[in-house]
Amino acid sequence: MDPRIYPFEFLYDGDCALCRADVARLQRRDRDGHLRFIDVRADTFDPSHYGRTQAQLLARIHGRCADGRIVDGPAVFRIALAATGLRRVAAAMGWPGVAAMLELGYRLFARHRPWLSRRLARFCAADAAACSSAACERRQP
Repeated sequence: MDPRIYPFEFLYDGDCALCRADVARLQRRDRDGHLRFIDVRADTFDPSHYGRTQAQLLARIHGRCADGRIVDGPAVFRIALAATGLRRVAAAMGWPGVAAMLELGYRLFARHRPWLSRRLARFCAADAAACSSAACERRQP
């Protein structure tokens, strides 16, 4: 794994059922511990470590590479999927046409994420419950 990228800090909204389910799925696949999951809603979370406000971090998914570089949007998922062994899927996400479509889709999703999370919470509960406290603890970098 690239030491400039990993360990990779995956920032997520702990109040979002969809987000918690995504974190649980990634955590199960992250057998080598390349991902660090950080809840931006945690009481101890300090957004200044990321040069963003909490509102900015909640409006669009963010992550931080080991070298300190901040990434957002579909790139966060691309890096996380590569860490979990889905390198071919991650590579395809970076193809120019695919990347543009994912960005448009993500913008639409991000705008409606709170509403979708409330509506789909019961379907996400099983995945979110599988998230162990060690993998999804509410921590600060």
